[in-house]
Amino acid sequence: MNIKTVAEYAGVSIATVSNVVHGKKIVKASTREKVLKAIHDLNYTPNAIAQSLKARKTNTIGVVISDISNPFFSTIIRGIEDASKESGYNVILCNTDEDYIKENEYLEVLKRKQIDGIILSATGRNENLKKLKKLQIPVVYIDRIPEEIDGPLVTSDNEKISYEATQHLIAQGFRKIGIIIGSKIISTTKERLNGYIKCLQEHGIPIHEEYIAVGDSRITGGKKAMEALYKLEDRPEAVFVTNSLMTLGALDYLKSENIRYSNDVSIIGYQDQDWEADWTLITNPAITVVKQPTYQIGWKAAHQLLKHITEGEELQSKRYELPCKLIIRESTQNPRAKKESM
Repeated sequence: MNIKTVAEYAGVSIATVSNVVHGKKIVKASTREKVLKAIHDLNYTPNAIAQSLKARKTNTIGVVISDISNPFFSTIIRGIEDASKESGYNVILCNTDEDYIKENEYLEVLKRKQIDGIILSATGRNENLKKLKKLQIPVVYIDRIPEEIDGPLVTSDNEKISYEATQHLIAQGFRKIGIIIGSKIISTTKERLNGYIKCLQEHGIPIHEEYIAVGDSRITGGKKAMEALYKLEDRPEAVFVTNSLMTLGALDYLKSENIRYSNDVSIIGYQDQDWEADWTLITNPAITVVKQPTYQIGWKAAHQLLKHITEGEELQSKRYELPCKLIIRESTQNPRAKKESM
């Protein structure tokens, strides 16, 4: 079965059938009905592969992220899928596990699939991306972008919100403030650490290297980092944990050791899901969190890429920073300040 058979059955030209299949509005309503009836009667299905080769488009984009099990990325994917569906595009998803070798392999796969564009959360190594640039596949970066790479980036206001979170702890009367960060080679980590350091410096608070713990953006890493901070001889009074998985790990350690927050240590975490009640349901007292615009990051990235693909709008080397929100709850109350006010 081919398009010629449908055209003969409907008594129209092949071009008319093609226009109907592609949804073009230049066909009269009566003629369109004849073609649609022929397609139904003959059970005709257009050959998507042949169409894509002819149009040099596959109506598919690739999305390369580090870990779909991370709530941050799973929510971003939802935004990408919704925006892609609106434009009639499909999504191929790839997980790198922060492994630049896997990243390279997936980029090669997507190239062979002749996808129309890529949304990429890079591992931090730019060897693969320099190669990708030569292929002339349009790319929009999400969350982070390697150094020396130009391109559109959709992310959150990492440095600004980190400054704000640290400032909130200072306003509560804390001076010994620790931070748990992700991988040091990732731009997001650097930005959040910069916000923390900048805020302490501007308030005249010394930077203690032992208060900066690396949790590698994992639950186990967050748990080990919180343990390391809490076991310091001069331990922090408050800790800022800079992603949601590490927040779970930090809370797990505190629970396992019967350490009470905010009585024994105050804590700020991250919340990446789009439903508001998650931390209030599983924490007592409820913890103060940074709420990221994760869905919006995905939607914005896909929207920028698809406008380039479908409308020819130029992709600019521009940084789109979407605002985070600090949601203040009981976990950052200073018990010392409470006693002093009594």
